Amino acid sequence: MKSTVISLLPYQYKADFPGVIPPYFLIPALDIEDLKRGDFNVIHVDDCIGWIPTIDGRSIKQYYPGEGIAGSIAADHIASSYASSPDAFPGLKSLPGVHTKEDIKKNFPEELKGLDNTQRAWFAILVRLADQEWRGPNGRSPGVISDLQRIAAKIITPNKEWINDIRVDLAPCPACTMSIPNAALICPHCKTIVNQEAYNKQFKQAEMVK
Repeated sequence: MKSTVISLLPYQYKADFPGVIPPYFLIPALDIEDLKRGDFNVIHVDDCIGWIPTIDGRSIKQYYPGEGIAGSIAADHIASSYASSPDAFPGLKSLPGVHTKEDIKKNFPEELKGLDNTQRAWFAILVRLADQEWRGPNGRSPGVISDLQRIAAKIITPNKEWINDIRVDLAPCPACTMSIPNAALICPHCKTIVNQEAYNKQFKQAEMVK
């Protein structure tokens, strides 16, 4: 049975189904401004087939109903998403049958509202965790705040100081091999001087100031 997946995800999601034809379904990212205006994406899922190998080397054709595939697209992503809970999770939902946007707006307004509320609750959790990480000892380090957390903040609390990405070019320390900024003079991990010329120049300038 053909089914429909409703998506409020402001990021792209690829649902893999190894051994099934088609082997994956791509959920496009919904533009943040469109999401704020109440828009959503619709993906239609048809019945699928797959091949199951047997112990004698043959393969048996297996049919997978679109309703089950659509349900897995939503359920698997929700279950594997960081910090999701029964009341706060990504905005994905499957519906049996084929539905257009107009049909969904007309016949499933409560489902849409509930989906938006649970996704916003999930975003609030992601932002709260990001606040804690930002205040931690490594808060200003690249990668501490994820792209997903920045997206969540842009939707519900766009005034966060960490909302813009921090990009620092990194390179391995020649002594301890830990990743350090390219502009570093001294490795923050093993304290090795990694740029002797720049270090000497800065040291001489400091002596002159004294």
